[in-house]
Amino acid sequence: TLHAVVTNASNRAPSQVVEKYTVFRRLVESKLFNDLPCIIVTGKGMPDIATRAFVHCLRATLELPVYGLVDHNSGGVGILLCYVLGSAALAVESGAYAGPVRWLGLRSSQIEGLGLPDAVMSARGVIFCFEVRRRRERSRTRRQPLTSHDRSRGNGLVDHAWIAHPDRRAWREELQKMLASGQKCELEAVCVKPGGGSDFGRLSKFVKDAILNEDWLE
Repeated sequence: TLHAVVTNASNRAPSQVVEKYTVFRRLVESKLFNDLPCIIVTGKGMPDIATRAFVHCLRATLELPVYGLVDHNSGGVGILLCYVLGSAALAVESGAYAGPVRWLGLRSSQIEGLGLPDAVMSARGVIFCFEVRRRRERSRTRRQPLTSHDRSRGNGLVDHAWIAHPDRRAWREELQKMLASGQKCELEAVCVKPGGGSDFGRLSKFVKDAILNEDWLE
């Protein structure tokens, strides 16, 4: 299912592909587009072909740069690659909608700079602010340990032909850092203040600062 917000967007406004609908909602509610003219899109997880086609249209027709905002885990990187390369399950159809995406976050160096306390509501925890009626919060640590599935998928991505290319050395190193740390982190953790509590404005500031400071991976 495609969700998008287009507000105050010029013909050179950036497009942001957001992994989660909850994060999409927070960026819209905080009116990020008032500070940074942009088009915000989410496929609510792994994007379907309609979402990828829409993002491709923004990129190809309007010549907009596309930024990806996903969880710091192998699943998030897999979602980015679906936009970049298309879906292996629908190779014939979706390959036509593939194209470059800048990896805006969440990455290891950014997590280190957030100053998150050691015991905050992150990963499944911070989600309680968004979905407490539908999901029980399971973890109160700022990062979660990688599961065997996470490691298997992460190692597979490190060896993926596209990521193994010399031009994507930074992508490969980022994945290797995650595997070496043995931990993962969800986007909602960005909302957690160093002293505890949450501030959803931190998420919009994070996105704005990353784009303006060109803190992304090509």
